[in-house]
Amino acid sequence: MTYKGSGIFHFMPQKGMLVFLCLSSWAIGLSQYIEKEDLYQKWKLEKYREANEYYAPETLELDDFLHLKQDMRFEAITEGVSFTGTWMLNTNGAYIELKYVDGEREKLRIQSLTSFSLIITYDMEHYRYTEVHYHACEQ
Repeated sequence: MTYKGSGIFHFMPQKGMLVFLCLSSWAIGLSQYIEKEDLYQKWKLEKYREANEYYAPETLELDDFLHLKQDMRFEAITEGVSFTGTWMLNTNGAYIELKYVDGEREKLRIQSLTSFSLIITYDMEHYRYTEVHYHACEQ
């Protein structure tokens, strides 16, 4: 039998491409799923990125960190000032919501998460385009 590009065999390349695209989309979606267990650690401020430029933390920020605990409490130091409160993970929106002891809330949009790196953007107009890079540290 000679293949002439007609019949069911004519559609095989398109079906193969469709299957590939579906599997690729599924794999990408799966790799971006975030579990709160992946966040349970102390994250130390490493650098900032804005407009494709990286910036080191200022002297006052050298000890900054965010510690997300299993009991859904957090501790943080920002510019030398300590903060505490509770946190939650919204997996649909891929963000962490911090609720400070004084009742103020803040959303941290997760751009990337690995076992050693957390990259977020603040859901605030002034900082929306600034990536904040943290790295995991010993507790």
